[in-house]
Amino acid sequence: MQSWWSWVCFASLSTLGTVAFLPATLAGAAPLEFRVENSVYVDQSSRPISESITLFVNDKFYDFLRQPEEIVIFNPTLRHFTLLYPPAQLRTELRVEQVAAFITTLRSWALKHEDSFLRFLASPEITVQDHPGAAAISFDSEYLSYLVDVDRPPSPQIAQIYAEFSDWYSQLNTMVTPGSRLPFARLQVNKVLLERGLVPLRVELKLKPAAQKRNQPAVIRSYHNFFYRVSESDRSRANQADQFVQLFRQVSFIEYQEKLRATTK
Repeated sequence: MQSWWSWVCFASLSTLGTVAFLPATLAGAAPLEFRVENSVYVDQSSRPISESITLFVNDKFYDFLRQPEEIVIFNPTLRHFTLLYPPAQLRTELRVEQVAAFITTLRSWALKHEDSFLRFLASPEITVQDHPGAAAISFDSEYLSYLVDVDRPPSPQIAQIYAEFSDWYSQLNTMVTPGSRLPFARLQVNKVLLERGLVPLRVELKLKPAAQKRNQPAVIRSYHNFFYRVSESDRSRANQADQFVQLFRQVSFIEYQEKLRATTK
């Protein structure tokens, strides 16, 4: 798995020109601030495998991952990511075109693969079903299903802003995590939520037997607790991340990934 990931990564970082799957920018959106507390669980475990805090401040997203200690800044206006690793004082930057090029190349590879599940992930067919009387939406397919508990934020712009971040963050996660699933099923979920002006509070992904692999979780649950305001300490944390951008040594994406993996094993 590592070998094809490295090849695709190198190829995508060298790609120029127009790339598909670029969501619309947020030009003209009114200034908004909010905070999202995130946690991820697998199967029946009561301990999260991942925790993070996401802030939307200064027209940018700041995602603070607890373990490993990493900060991801997404700037929708400039259309790029900055990845920061405070323990080593390193940073790297990726344009959204580079992320999209990687995903496009990976999708082309998966569409030709002999594994039917990989082909499905590259071009998923999913049925959407509402739950009358409940703030939830189901997404079902041959290989996996999503159950999403939803909320309608106080401003439709929040749903739009968060949807763009979620789309790009899902694609970035595929790029930075070798062996992770293609993001297209989740992108379909995000699209439906955006069309309805909703944000996800709880997302349960179930892999059906045909998609399950040995020693891999069959159920992944993520929780997203939205607060439609931020504190002064939140703003200070975001400002500190901006200072890190100026102070940390910039390295290539490949070197950044190698350093991060080497120090978090």
